[in-house]
Amino acid sequence: MAAIGGGSALIARNVTNLEPIRHGSDPLLSDYPRMTRIAHLSDLHLVEDDHHKRDTAGRLRLSYLSFGRQLDGGDRRRRLRAALAAYRRSGAEHLLITGDLTEDGNAAQFEVLAEELQGSGIGSDEITLIPGNHDAYTSPDAFQEALKGPLQAFAPTSGTGAVTVCDDAVIVPISTLMPQPVARSAGAVAAADLDRVASVARSYKESGRAVAVAQHHQPYGLGVPGLNWIDGLQNPDLAMGFLERHTEVHILHGHRHLKCDRQVAANERPRVFATTACVIDDAPLRLYEASEGRIWPLAPAGTGTPAAVAMPTLGLRAAHASAGVSWL
Repeated sequence: MAAIGGGSALIARNVTNLEPIRHGSDPLLSDYPRMTRIAHLSDLHLVEDDHHKRDTAGRLRLSYLSFGRQLDGGDRRRRLRAALAAYRRSGAEHLLITGDLTEDGNAAQFEVLAEELQGSGIGSDEITLIPGNHDAYTSPDAFQEALKGPLQAFAPTSGTGAVTVCDDAVIVPISTLMPQPVARSAGAVAAADLDRVASVARSYKESGRAVAVAQHHQPYGLGVPGLNWIDGLQNPDLAMGFLERHTEVHILHGHRHLKCDRQVAANERPRVFATTACVIDDAPLRLYEASEGRIWPLAPAGTGTPAAVAMPTLGLRAAHASAGVSWL
């Protein structure tokens, strides 16, 4: 394992069903055409099997966060297993799971995730995990603690500073976690993380690889200040300004429970991609091809508004649930 840019972990992998990489001694250089397929899942919202044994406060919190969704741990496991099986059939080289891995960040829920991933037959070096706001409701450090415990095998690709190098893509996970009560589902990016992404992009500029940043929240604001305070990125100007300056960088995110492609500038192709929620979608796996420094979705999505945004009151959640709207 080598390191670049301030101690970032570097994972270099070959695609087993393609010609081997011919980089010589320098993994930053390439002189042959490549194409890498990346897969994307998000919003698993796993719960522990015995969640009914929680104390009253724990059960109420879980019920609130799951409002509008069936609180069935077995069903959520089955959905994840089906999605992981779809990944294995897809021919993709790497899988990104962009947050809300659990319903409220309970330690037992991370153990459920580890059990399902380890039983999938997918190598841990093929998976990058990113925390979402739900993964921090029990503790802001819950995900990092899980990377030291049941998810330890995934720490090299998912921990702070990780950089995964595939044939034609460089994957950089960043966290959008921020301290907040369960009534909010907002996020924020750190300037230091964007500086690290810029450093990685500079390092691989001559390699022809696309830079894929994996994060939970969308990088843009929701447009309505009150709603954005509740559910959006708190510093979208920082994130979108970064994307405007670094046209080689792409964002793959979750959170919105909606498949969506979004442009950064009006005259360019989309560089911000979202996928649906594994917890409610029967076909949540999204696939992309990385080639010649760009990422292209195999099935382009619309650019519509999200189906719903998280609101702070149970009454509003109930009103939307009665209309068939899912919650973030």
